[in-house]
Amino acid sequence: MKILIGNKKGGAGKTTLTMLLAWYLSCLRGIDVQVIDMDERQGISLMAAKDRILENDPLYEVTACRPDYVLPLLASLGNMENQLVLIDLPAAMENEHYLPILNAAEFILCPFSYDEFTMDATLLFALVAGKVNPVAKIIFIPNRLKAGVRYELRAEVDAMLRQIGPVLPGIPERIDFQRLTTLYLPEVLQSTVEPLLDLLYSHYLFPGPGAPIR
Repeated sequence: MKILIGNKKGGAGKTTLTMLLAWYLSCLRGIDVQVIDMDERQGISLMAAKDRILENDPLYEVTACRPDYVLPLLASLGNMENQLVLIDLPAAMENEHYLPILNAAEFILCPFSYDEFTMDATLLFALVAGKVNPVAKIIFIPNRLKAGVRYELRAEVDAMLRQIGPVLPGIPERIDFQRLTTLYLPEVLQSTVEPLLDLLYSHYLFPGPGAPIR
């Protein structure tokens, strides 16, 4: 299975969501996960290299990859029957190799924030992704939700996005996310993100009795 995590707006939470999902699938579901880091800043691959210095076994494999190498890399992984690939996409959509990568996905996860600039980029990304790959399911995940803040346009935004794909409950803003690594998720965050990831896993990625179980 190939899952893309993307948004045209940088800083929307793609890398954080990729790492959270990789941790969840590896640790709680026992799935063999391969992360392909296409993000311009290569945050996951740099962190993975740093974590390897600790000489601990990685929870999942991370590969930094240029856009023109992604499709050959996916082909080299074979049929991926027992492996799940997460691709952290770059924000820039102008690269000629971007659209074929979108077309290779089975799911496209789109983290976003409830602000004007992010919403414009989110909608543009989703419309392009849906046109390029009408088969893949696009799932929206609100990110950095502030406790006690009333998002006046949230209902309107959610209604608009639901015309393209489901909108999940979201990820709250927590300073603890700064402690997230490719080896470790702080325990204080586990109870925060598990319900969302359980929902994503059981209702969308692996619905039904055939879901892989650790």
